[in-house]
Amino acid sequence: MISVFIDPVAHHRQPPILVASPIQPTRPEPKHPLDREILDALEAVSEPMGVWNLLNEVARSSNPVTRSQSRAVRQEGLARINPLVRCGLVRRIGRRAVALA
Repeated sequence: MISVFIDPVAHHRQPPILVASPIQPTRPEPKHPLDREILDALEAVSEPMGVWNLLNEVARSSNPVTRSQSRAVRQEGLARINPLVRCGLVRRIGRRAVALA
């Protein structure tokens, strides 16, 4: 003879309610305006990109009037890469390339 014991309260219990967590953005919003351009340029190629190629692309997209303005954008962009790496938004690939993290 086989006996089965059924808990009389088990079928009256409510299933646990799972609360959905809010959807996190894909990446945090950068504080510096040049950071947005750097991240957008890296997102467009979706593969590691040479640092100077990236800076040339960012300078070209800013539509500089003179060469000195273009150089200033490149210099500022070069200074913004390390903070982006420290924040975890960009990762280095070797010594000469970067990619989205």
